[in-house]
Amino acid sequence: MKIIFIFCVIAAMVICVGTVLAEDSAQPTPFSFLKAPTPQPELPSLAERTTLELRRDGDTYKDKETGEKYKLTEVGTTITIKNLQTGDKVKYRVSGETLTNKDTGQKLKIRRDGSNIRITRKD
Repeated sequence: MKIIFIFCVIAAMVICVGTVLAEDSAQPTPFSFLKAPTPQPELPSLAERTTLELRRDGDTYKDKETGEKYKLTEVGTTITIKNLQTGDKVKYRVSGETLTNKDTGQKLKIRRDGSNIRITRKD
């Protein structure tokens, strides 16, 4: 009789604990409404940017901030930087480490380090 009583108590405990564990592991996931994707903020044009950090990516350069690809063309004392996604193009006159935008006259400083190029506004 005692054995049957102990067996019933153990069986009741296994059933209760199994039910409780099953309920805890199957937590319902909260429902959320689908949100419309937020548009990326527009970056200023290539001529308006004050800092441009590029890393060589094969025959092109990749912007470290935005991931956009650029093509650099050097002819004599002129560097042309073209954004391959937008088609935006700027020509600079080169004098040492100074770049001068041919259209606006804005002066920038260029630093080259292996496969990296950093162009910043010259203050």
